[in-house]
Amino acid sequence: MKWKKWLIILGIVLVIAGACIGYKVMRGYWKWSVPRSLLERIDFDRLIENTDAMLADGYEDTIEWHKRDPAIYAMLRKEVSPNIVVEVFLIKDAYYSELWSGIRCGGSTWYHPGQTVCQSGDSIIQIEEPPYGSLVVVHSDMGRIYISIGAEHPLDGRRWTIDFLNDFCDRYCAPSGDS
Repeated sequence: MKWKKWLIILGIVLVIAGACIGYKVMRGYWKWSVPRSLLERIDFDRLIENTDAMLADGYEDTIEWHKRDPAIYAMLRKEVSPNIVVEVFLIKDAYYSELWSGIRCGGSTWYHPGQTVCQSGDSIIQIEEPPYGSLVVVHSDMGRIYISIGAEHPLDGRRWTIDFLNDFCDRYCAPSGDS
């Protein structure tokens, strides 16, 4: 009888802990990281050299949006897939920005109900969006890369970010003769 009582109490505690964790994951946001070995491959100097290749691959030049900032060399944006949008900010001179060495990265995922309502003329359009959003920011003193991701599963954002950054580095961070 004593064991049954303890098992019931343990079961109740586990259910409450599981509910609390589920609530945090579904309603809050959680942070994650990108492997350091991948971040070390990102070279903003090479990105500046390969700006023309990025434009040729469909990146849109959005420098018009921030004309007033003399430090910005280039602002490029591309919708890589329906669920992934990438923005790259390249800075002309590191002295315009805060000086520090290295590359930093932060990623986070959050849950949001997947429906957007837009009005077009007399009709109302409902767009189904993926329920999980992720934002990744890779930055150094020479620029920033923003990756915005919408996914059906909470772990897809990190996995897609790693896949995207691997391809991105292979294409644009390699020396000009290697791409």
